[in-house]
Amino acid sequence: MITLLLALMAWGQSLSSHLKPVFMILLALTWWL
Repeated sequence: MITLLLALMAWGQSLSSHLKPVFMILLALTWWL
């Protein structure tokens, strides 16, 4: 269970580095709409 949690956290970290620019763009778009 703990290993699964750690794996999810590590995966989330690597994913967030890729998704952060996309999330920022989406956030900016929602501000304009």
